[in-house]
Amino acid sequence: MIKYNFNAVIKAWLDAAPEDRNLAHGATILLQLDGNKIRHNNIMRNLERNAGLIESELRRHYEQRVNRPSEEDKEKIRKEAKDLISEKFSLKAGNSAAAFKAGRRADHDTLPEEIQSLYRKNLELRHSMQQLHLQIRTLLKSRKDCAPQDLKDLCALLKKQDTEYRLNWKKYDDYGKE
Repeated sequence: MIKYNFNAVIKAWLDAAPEDRNLAHGATILLQLDGNKIRHNNIMRNLERNAGLIESELRRHYEQRVNRPSEEDKEKIRKEAKDLISEKFSLKAGNSAAAFKAGRRADHDTLPEEIQSLYRKNLELRHSMQQLHLQIRTLLKSRKDCAPQDLKDLCALLKKQDTEYRLNWKKYDDYGKE
């Protein structure tokens, strides 16, 4: 199998001086990249006017191709996401929280409003965390080429919400024990 280095072709075209560039060749490279025949035909009608468009689009595609994470990086991010989910969001054997369902104190109605609001906030956070967890699991199972940065951002948001959730519960549970 012949390995064709398309990045080198794009880079060579971009590195050429603007007056030495073959605009028709640049438009053809752009067509090969995105397959947009209508745009290609429109560019070919007036190459000089569309020279800036060709350059900017080729530069954008080149940057995306060069900065694309490797398969090892993608696998590392997937592994971090799996570890996060299994570490933070699974009940260990013998955990008393598995049998505890309500989470609401018996004296909840007598607590100050700010402490009661922590309980309500945690209900919202729990729902949001469940949605994030589901999104991360779906991305992990799909194995399609999802952007690793998206997965990383979702994991960071999940960690942030989890930290807030746990702090709220600690304040709620410890109120009145001082």
